[in-house]
Amino acid sequence: MIADRSVPTWVLTDVVRSALAWARLALERAGLRGVADVRCGFWSGWLHRLVEGVVGAGLAASWGTLMVYGGGASSYAPPSSYGVRLCSPGDATSIARVVNRAFSQYVWWHPVSPNDVLTRLRRAGTVCYVAVDEGGDVVGCVDASIYTALDGGLTADVGLLAVDPGHQGRGLGKALVSAVIEALARRGVRRVGVDSASGLEAFYRSLGFRERRRWVTVRVPIPALPQSIPTLEEWGSWSNTTRDISANS
Repeated sequence: MIADRSVPTWVLTDVVRSALAWARLALERAGLRGVADVRCGFWSGWLHRLVEGVVGAGLAASWGTLMVYGGGASSYAPPSSYGVRLCSPGDATSIARVVNRAFSQYVWWHPVSPNDVLTRLRRAGTVCYVAVDEGGDVVGCVDASIYTALDGGLTADVGLLAVDPGHQGRGLGKALVSAVIEALARRGVRRVGVDSASGLEAFYRSLGFRERRRWVTVRVPIPALPQSIPTLEEWGSWSNTTRDISANS
């Protein structure tokens, strides 16, 4: 769920209610009767509170954490018999294989294709490294996207970090992140952030990242989502009522 915070709350409440009602309609038409996960920004943030105001408290859970690199971490070299190098377009098929193997355990994962990887690599500001075994086969990867922040400073987000399950637990993930952070520093990047999947925060803390905010998902039974799609007349009535309440509170 994404919304423009500059819009008045009474408008956003109606928009969220309507959007969730459309979502319920689509889910029910697809024959689904379970629980819907509504991702709504930061834990206890304004959008989280707004969504809970529409659907009730539900069951909230953190699916990840926004973390920021604080510097001062040790540099990690790849273990013996492995190497880390810049990736190339020719690695796309191998990267797709590694990523899909690494993330197939997650129910939310959608498999990527070599073309998906190529599209990602060709984006302006992308930096990508791969880990290779002694035979030269790609067994891990990491990428980061560089952009200019509103204050003019170069900023980067570490995007996808994956290590083939058969090669995990050997320090390749730390070596890959170290390599990309050093490359970003050489390019003048001032800030580096990462969205850590829930449970991996300790790994990123060991690399010099610190927790900033948690992301939140509100789990709502589909029958508990708003049901009716408002007409324009109803929308105007809701808006006026909410506006009057806000003005008098």
